[in-house]
Amino acid sequence: MPPHTFHIKINRRPFETHESKLTGLQILNLAGYGDEYELFELHGEGDPSGGQPRPLDAVIEIHEGQHFRAIPKDANFGFQSSGAPDLDTDVARLAEEYDVELLQDGMLVGVVLRGVPLPAGYNKDSCDLMVQTTIQYPASAMDMFWVDEDLLLTGGAVPQSGESMEGHFGRTWRRFSWHRNSPWVPGRDDLGGHIEFCLARLQQAR
Repeated sequence: MPPHTFHIKINRRPFETHESKLTGLQILNLAGYGDEYELFELHGEGDPSGGQPRPLDAVIEIHEGQHFRAIPKDANFGFQSSGAPDLDTDVARLAEEYDVELLQDGMLVGVVLRGVPLPAGYNKDSCDLMVQTTIQYPASAMDMFWVDEDLLLTGGAVPQSGESMEGHFGRTWRRFSWHRNSPWVPGRDDLGGHIEFCLARLQQAR
């Protein structure tokens, strides 16, 4: 009799395991993360509580349809104040539609959309999308965006303008050098508009 297969999700990405018990670290490793990340068990996708922390050495009972979230240990999690009131407002508005995490390293702020759906033509169905700004938002212009390091086209090719790999907020990202052709104007341009600009590029699997 073949072993039972459990289907779980980590940061909205699907994974399979035959093990009925895994440590927190083993779950992170399953998704390609490591002990520099923290693990949270969610009560369903989009759990507004942020999930229950799971120690990396704890043994966790695995069941079908389980959801986990992995985040860098040294990042600020959730919707703690970024120090930029306008940014906090725009992040909260974005969170009405997406699963959003706010990461911070000094003045630099990363806004991450978890599990963004992708069209046919990529090697996966969804990915994390990260954009960057500073606590001087909206005065500081936003440019480019970053995705999962393993995002490729279906045939294994690197997406156009996505050749660079960079480390930000304790994680490696694939950078899309996707630039605006008009100047950033505070009051006209904002986080929501830049996200739409990035999503439009991701919808073009090339």
